[in-house]
Amino acid sequence: MKILLLKSERGRVTSEQLMEGELRAAVTSVAKKALEEWDVDKSDFVILKDVHEIRKKLPLSPSLYEVISKYLKGKEQGEALAEVPVYIISFDNDWEEEDFKDRSVYLIAPYLDEESKNEMKEYAEELTIEETEETDEDQESEE
Repeated sequence: MKILLLKSERGRVTSEQLMEGELRAAVTSVAKKALEEWDVDKSDFVILKDVHEIRKKLPLSPSLYEVISKYLKGKEQGEALAEVPVYIISFDNDWEEEDFKDRSVYLIAPYLDEESKNEMKEYAEELTIEETEETDEDQESEE
């Protein structure tokens, strides 16, 4: 199975890799690597398992069906719905009041196709994006 490995730091994907193997082994391997990057005095070390919904227009190509079939949950309006496991390893983070802020994470997920890879890249970037004190929208509403 092809596995997508992304590293996101401060709102940017800084590393992207496709690996062959089993998902569980990939998560364990990347976790060991992340432990070496983790500063025990500055942040928490967290591994989260999440599920990301993917929608693909029907009919699916035979190659995509082979990869996605174990994650399929149904179909809706001419689209196949799949729930794909996504593992997030956060090793550089901080608590700001009640909010948990990730600065650097690894994201590990099954590789489906380029479109899904781009969705995962956006997700990884969103996880580590640094929010400013006030967004433009907030400033406009105050005026």
